[in-house]
Parts: sequence; structure tokens; C-alpha cells
Amino acid sequence: MGIPQILKQNKINFNQIGLVPIWLIILYIIGVILDAFTTYLATPDLKYEDNFLVKDLKLSWFGLITIGIITVILISIYFMSSIKYLKSPYIKKNNLIKCGLSYLIIIVFFYHFLYSYFISINNSLSYFYLRKIPGVFFNISEYYISLIKCIPKYYYLLKIYIALVSINISIDFIRILKKTFSYDYKL
Repeated sequence: MGIPQILKQNKINFNQIGLVPIWLIILYIIGVILDAFTTYLATPDLKYEDNFLVKDLKLSWFGLITIGIITVILISIYFMSSIKYLKSPYIKKNNLIKCGLSYLIIIVFFYHFLYSYFISINNSLSYFYLRKIPGVFFNISEYYISLIKCIPKYYYLLKIYIALVSINISIDFIRILKKTFSYDYKL
């Protein structure tokens, strides 16, 4: 007996239990895996890694991957819990702390989601630049690295931009949730 039959037997309504689209979680996991893979391509010995866990705490690949797995699991679980809480018809409107934390977790999810893909592109361009692999990507990587070298704040401005885009996506996501899962209907 497969999962769909079990769900039909138990009469589970996906709109009521607040499941997050699985493709969103899968894309998030793929982004984090791409981040790790392209980091390894660009700097297998972590010599050029800019992550504070490596720079300041001197973590090895084992520590970095362990923390990455724990982070993905926690962010995914908290994200799904936040969505379930916000979609619940029993949400307490006056509980600002729970609502605020749920919104914050959604913003953190989308920030880490987008940032993982941004870092994957950054690492890929670093790989082409450091290995001096000729071609279009090397030309793009030279330009990108020159921007980062000339304007060090540029890199941090990109992080701020990703944060702002994450907030915007989160707000739109929450609006869609409220429209899609409105419980103001009459029985």
C-alpha cells in the first residue's frame, strides 16, 4: 500500500494540515548541495573559503558539512512548522510573538534558499578564475572578481540585496498562503 492510498484512507486534507510544497524543500536542499559542491571545486583545501566557520573557527570539511546538514534540517522543519502554524484556522491573532517568529523563519528560509544559489554561482566563477579555464565563463569570472576586488562592499551589498529580496518573496508567499488557505467560509 502506497502513501497516496494511506492518505486517502485516513482522509487527510492537505489544505488543513499545512504541508509545504515538497518541490520548495527539494530545491532548497539542491541549492545547499550545489553550494557545498561548488565550494569544493573552487577551494578543496578551504584556503579561499570566506565562511566565518572556516575562517574564524577553523572548521574542516567534516565540520562544515555536519553544520550544513543540521542547518538544512532545522530550517526546513521550522519553515514547515511556521507554514502549518500560519495556515491553521486556530491561529491566535493576538499572539504576536508566535506570528512574528513564524514570519521571521519564513524570511530566513528564503534568504538561505537564495543565498545558497548565489554562493553556488560565486563559487563557480571563482573556480573558473582560479583555474584559469579559458572561455566565456572565465571572462565573466574575471569581470566578477575585478568588481569584488575594486568594490569590497559590493559583495556585502549583494548579501543585503538578497536579504531584501527574501523579505519580499516571504511577504508574497504569506499573502498567497492567506488567499489560498482562507478559513472564512461557512459550513
